[in-house]
Amino acid sequence: PGSPAARAQLKEGDLLVRFGTVVLDGVDALHRVLRTWPAGQAASLAVIRRGVRLTVEITPAGSA
Repeated sequence: PGSPAARAQLKEGDLLVRFGTVVLDGVDALHRVLRTWPAGQAASLAVIRRGVRLTVEITPAGSA
């Protein structure tokens, strides 16, 4: 509770496949996108959950 993933309504087992327009081919790709994404700017995150593709809106915060 309270984690960035929880705030984005991500669930255990979700497969992150796209952040904005960037296809995610692994966790390193997600880290690269997050390092350059402006804090506070909303983005769409495409997720595969139990075989169903979902899109959630997230707003990454700056690092503390």
